[in-house]
Amino acid sequence: MGRTGGQEDFHQALDLLPEASALRGDVLAGLALGCVFTGDIGQGEKYARAALDVAEQVANPSLLARAHAYLGLATDADPQTAAQHFAAARALADPQTTIDIATWESALHVSVGAYTTAIEVIQVGLRTAHETFQYAKHAPILVVKWVQALTALGRWPEALDLIDETLGEAELPQLSHAALLISLGEIHLAQGNRAAAAEAADRVRQLLGAEPWVRRYRIRLRTLEIRLAPDRAREIYAATAADLAAYPHEAWALIAAAATPAGLTELPDIPVIGPVDEAYRAMARGDRETAARGWRALGQPYELSLCEGKTPQPQPRTSPMLGLTAREWQVLRLVAEGKSNRQIAADLFISSNTAGVHVSRILTKLGAATRTEAARILFDASAASGDRDEPAGHHP
Repeated sequence: MGRTGGQEDFHQALDLLPEASALRGDVLAGLALGCVFTGDIGQGEKYARAALDVAEQVANPSLLARAHAYLGLATDADPQTAAQHFAAARALADPQTTIDIATWESALHVSVGAYTTAIEVIQVGLRTAHETFQYAKHAPILVVKWVQALTALGRWPEALDLIDETLGEAELPQLSHAALLISLGEIHLAQGNRAAAAEAADRVRQLLGAEPWVRRYRIRLRTLEIRLAPDRAREIYAATAADLAAYPHEAWALIAAAATPAGLTELPDIPVIGPVDEAYRAMARGDRETAARGWRALGQPYELSLCEGKTPQPQPRTSPMLGLTAREWQVLRLVAEGKSNRQIAADLFISSNTAGVHVSRILTKLGAATRTEAARILFDASAASGDRDEPAGHHP
């Protein structure tokens, strides 16, 4: 979707199809999605409204759901209207469309700082993907959004565990791989490990192509690059400026990073949509006090630290009991409940393969030959410590 040839084929199809037909609605929906993903939001909204009109005429619930979902994407400059379209889409959606809606709606929530809501929406999508045996196909982009929400909230151990798990999956889409590495670089930088952040950025450069649909991720990469090399702010910004108007949420983070003595002399005219954009704009204007209030309200520790001149304290990734990570502790508790790898995967919104890898690592760490023996070790350790709750760090 979004390739020039594909769009031309769609336009040719429109000339041949009846005004009121489900197939015409499908073509209009395809055009809407292609326009949105290539940054032509206005045209995408027009096609989505035309698809909605056709869907109502032919009484096609699936097409109605998709048209509302695409309108949600196209109207994200008005989050309330977008949310209404996503709600209408969810009410009509089949499982496949439910997964797609979760992807797009979670992106909207992340963009306006509603991170907890985004995670809830993502988990609905991942649960549906599990139930319909489509996890491998649809999970990566949902996990990308989950990681972005966790990264913003400073829940870095959880984000790092998700990144590690997902990067270990076979056939991970290249764009999802790059997006996860951007978040990895952001976390390393927030934790003060500039060398690791620079290494992640290098890996992203090798993965991102020149296709129109990768532009928002390229802007995120450029933001990371400016934070790593502020003296190159003007050069990096100039290479990205042409794409900013189409992606205001990603743009404001870049603008704030570039607004240094070595960077911007004036701010571009980019829409400000929601509290995240407002906080970044305040940073770009040098109003650290207003920005700090915004980041404090949003619960974003790294951006707040940039305003206050403090270094956020990294959280440990290993729990004090049995030498397991927080994720491994979660898995072990589910093993002790007698759950299979598939059941564990569904409960934790991960793949069955990843659940199996965790179980194998747990058995090795505990020196246990079987799942039953591992469960006994957990019971004995919990009884000895008087603590039957899982360590803090993960909130599935």
